[in-house]
Amino acid sequence: MDGKNTLFTPQTAERVLEAARTLGYKRNSVARSLVRRRTSTLGLVAYWRAHTTGNSFFSNFVFGFIDGAADFNYQVKIIRLSEEQPDETLRHLEDGSIDGAVLLSPRCDSALVAKAGSLN
Repeated sequence: MDGKNTLFTPQTAERVLEAARTLGYKRNSVARSLVRRRTSTLGLVAYWRAHTTGNSFFSNFVFGFIDGAADFNYQVKIIRLSEEQPDETLRHLEDGSIDGAVLLSPRCDSALVAKAGSLN
């Protein structure tokens, strides 16, 4: 037992934990994120084009970001940046599925950069 429980006796808590082990209970990360108001997921928003697939800076950044996120027990959701439809990209940023995001390779005059600057 982890010592957090003060509502039940240690014997009751151990019986519940044993039943959970016997039944193969697994935590539901989606339900847990609703309670914690945290998903442990970061967004990586990138402008995917032919010039990015062979670009060593781009690939090193992506893999470094994924490895760095894993060091802090975060998953990474990769979101394709759409310059033509910045509102569609923003929907992915605001849908509650990520805790924060990094914009990789947008143009400075991008409508997405302007819209993202207005996010809370």
